[in-house]
Amino acid sequence: MSPIRRYRVGRDLTVVELTQELGHLEGRSRLAPGEIVELLDVPSARGLGPRRALVESWSVWTMGHGGTIYRGTCRWLESSGSRPRVPVPAQTSSLPVECR
Repeated sequence: MSPIRRYRVGRDLTVVELTQELGHLEGRSRLAPGEIVELLDVPSARGLGPRRALVESWSVWTMGHGGTIYRGTCRWLESSGSRPRVPVPAQTSSLPVECR
């Protein structure tokens, strides 16, 4: 398993549009569709923070003297208003619980 690559929004990538489900981004970094990436400094209602996303599409947007600019879409792996859910282990004890 390869390590998850990190990109900083504002430095490596620029926001085109953000929704609860998707991030439309562009930049000089070449992302691979199907890759999971960690995006740092993603704007949200809680301020700037990291988010993991699945790259859905990424292709050449423009080519010029300043270099190649790519643009694409990333799908958030968790919603913007919540943390990923952590499963709670089932209680296996058959002892009675005393409430006071």
